[in-house]
Amino acid sequence: MSCSEQSTSVVEANGTINRSNLSNYSDAEIRELTLKAVSYRFDESGTSLSSAAALLSHDLVTKQISVDGSHVPGDEISSMELADSLGIRVPKIHRVVPNAVFPSSCQIVMDRIYGVTLEEAWADLGWWSTLKVAWQLRCYVNKMRSVTSITAGGLASGSAHCMAWALDVYGPELHASPSNLRDYMNWWLQNPQPTISGLEIKPFPYFVFSHLDLHMGNMIIDEQKNLWLIDWGQSGYYPVFMEYARFRFKKNRVLASDGTGSIARWKQRLRFWRWRLFRWIAVGHYSWEARALAVIGNRSTRHARARKGFPSERATREAARRAARESINSARLVDT
Repeated sequence: MSCSEQSTSVVEANGTINRSNLSNYSDAEIRELTLKAVSYRFDESGTSLSSAAALLSHDLVTKQISVDGSHVPGDEISSMELADSLGIRVPKIHRVVPNAVFPSSCQIVMDRIYGVTLEEAWADLGWWSTLKVAWQLRCYVNKMRSVTSITAGGLASGSAHCMAWALDVYGPELHASPSNLRDYMNWWLQNPQPTISGLEIKPFPYFVFSHLDLHMGNMIIDEQKNLWLIDWGQSGYYPVFMEYARFRFKKNRVLASDGTGSIARWKQRLRFWRWRLFRWIAVGHYSWEARALAVIGNRSTRHARARKGFPSERATREAARRAARESINSARLVDT
């Protein structure tokens, strides 16, 4: 079955559900319709959707959001709403459907964006078109950076357990201040191996609203050449340089060589330099901090439990659970 046929089958299987009548469906009915669509990962043009997304109808997509350390449903929903209020093109959320088994998880029903990802368009995108898309993204990033906070992490949870150090079992403190998060990052640059000379995160006064997952697959160019940003699961308040660092270290297969010989090598170099220009216009240049974050990511992966005993998100949550258990036990003693 072709991608187009798969897409058509999903729409037919889900009947006439669309934006105008979505409110007529119960949560259970939407969950049932999602099960019919869950195995289909393509739109009508063959564009692959997010691995967590499914095509619900011709104008709606549903995405499952689960709590897994770096994803909290409230964070992604709040970030999309904030981005929309700033004038950034994001899919509009029409419905939040709680998970019937795991209440902390949910699925969001949102607009389907017709277009192609930047990854798919990149090879055929000329220099002038590249500059126009880069400028759109730059305007979005400037709008995000205009929103600041004195605490880090997700908008709803305050968790800064992002992909830059995702495998650290303990993570930074909840609602970390600039000095807290800087100390956390510098600890990894100094431990558990010898310090790399001169590699240190300098002080920063506040955090800025950041997407933190700006790779080509999360940028969609619609039929009017407008840029849309999707997948806000990693977003939150972070140091200004982290957008560049996460942008910089995303590997894009479109930069790989498409053949052998001198012409193929020149094409590869041109795509590479066009990508560097795109990145510089869009998010600026923070190569020193990006290098530091690469070291942090490597060390926090290899020594995931090295920060046991330090102030951390995990320690805070474990203390809260202990306090809750003690409160319940004390209440039981009083009753007896």
